[in-house]
Amino acid sequence: MFVVIWKFKPKKGLEAEFEETYGPHGEWVKLFSNVNDYMGTSLLKEIEGENIYLAIDRWKSKEAFESFKLRFFKEYHVIDLQCKSLTEYEQIVGEFYTKY
Repeated sequence: MFVVIWKFKPKKGLEAEFEETYGPHGEWVKLFSNVNDYMGTSLLKEIEGENIYLAIDRWKSKEAFESFKLRFFKEYHVIDLQCKSLTEYEQIVGEFYTKY
């Protein structure tokens, strides 16, 4: 399995909208679900601290993820632009392979 991990800090007061958009029924999951190689997303919220979230997107392979991004480039870009207004920052933590 291939995993992409993102780190976010939502803008103050927009946490609920952020969670709805990035959560299990949000816009990203709806887009990713257009392909069979998408295996799910987990949204984690920091217990204490600076209101940090991690989004963990799971794919069958890196090639499947790259193929998805090429095929749905326009849709991906549109959602990404819409979501910029929800966050103070976002950064990719990394891309990983897992054997589990």
